[in-house]
Amino acid sequence: MAIAKLTSLHLDTLQEMSNIGVGQAATALSQLLKRRIDIRIPRVAVTPFKHAADGFGGPESPVAAVALRMGGDAQGHVLLLFEPASASRMAGVLTVGPGQTADLADPMAHSVLQEVGNILASAYLNALGRLTGLVLLPSIPVFAHDMVGAVVDTALIEQGEAGDVALVMETAFDVEGEAVTGQMLLLPHPQSLERILRAVGVTL
Repeated sequence: MAIAKLTSLHLDTLQEMSNIGVGQAATALSQLLKRRIDIRIPRVAVTPFKHAADGFGGPESPVAAVALRMGGDAQGHVLLLFEPASASRMAGVLTVGPGQTADLADPMAHSVLQEVGNILASAYLNALGRLTGLVLLPSIPVFAHDMVGAVVDTALIEQGEAGDVALVMETAFDVEGEAVTGQMLLLPHPQSLERILRAVGVTL
C-alpha cells in the first residue's frame, strides 16, 4: 500500500492508534523497571520509508537501535532508535543511577537497552492488538550501533518486500529526571497495514 493512497482518515486513525499504544507502553515500562519513567509523544507522523531516518540527520548518522520483528496476524518491524548519547544516558541511569552514563560497547548496556525495547514494543503491539482484535507478536530484540540508514534498510530487506509507509513516533523520555529523546518506528508489511486498518473498520 503506497503512502499516496492513504487518506486523512487513514492517517488520523494510525496516529491515534500509535498515541494509545505508546502511552500504554510507557506505563508498562515504568511498572516493570520499577523506575520513574515518563514518556511524551510530541509528534506521530506517517511518512515514506525513505524519510523515516530524517529525524536523525540523515541515513549516515550514528544511532543506537533495538529492532524487533512483528509477527502473528500482521508482519513488519518495530525499531526503537536513540542518538548514541541518549542511549548511553538511558543505559547509565538504569544500570548505575541518575546522572550516570554507560559505554555502548558494554554488553550490559546492550542488555538493558534490549529490555527497554522489548518492553516498549511488546506493550505497544499488545495495545494495537486490543484495538484491532489482531494477534501481534514481537520477536526477541536485537541491539545495533550503526548508521540509521543501515538499520532501517536491514529491516526492509528482512521483510522481503519493500513497503512504503512508516509510522514515526517521536518519544521524549524522562528517566529518573534524566531527559532522553528517541523515536519508535513501526514498519508494517504493505498487506499488514491494510489488515490493521480494516480491523478497525477503516475501508481502503
